[in-house]
Amino acid sequence: MRKNIPDKVLRRLELTRLRQKLWREKPERMEAARRKATAKAAAQRHANHAALVARLSDLPAAMTTDQVLAYIDGIYRGKAKSFFNRLRRHELMAYDYKADVWVNHCHVFPIA
Repeated sequence: MRKNIPDKVLRRLELTRLRQKLWREKPERMEAARRKATAKAAAQRHANHAALVARLSDLPAAMTTDQVLAYIDGIYRGKAKSFFNRLRRHELMAYDYKADVWVNHCHVFPIA
């Protein structure tokens, strides 16, 4: 064992070498594992998006920035700017500069 290299780093290097060896010797097995992990991650991402749409559908049709920030406080772990960019990118909400509110595109209007 080398000095000055933490055990945690040595274990990670060992795992890296093992993965490299498996890719060389059994590429079909590693490719199958990669595809399975990719499919699992995609399913989780789609589930998270569906949950976000479901939560946004319960919110009012228009909200101020402070109201949106109060809503995501404790729910969203990332930065607020990242959340707002995600809302824009997926066209879940849009900011109306004239009215100074966020327009909720997921809002379900009640049927009268």
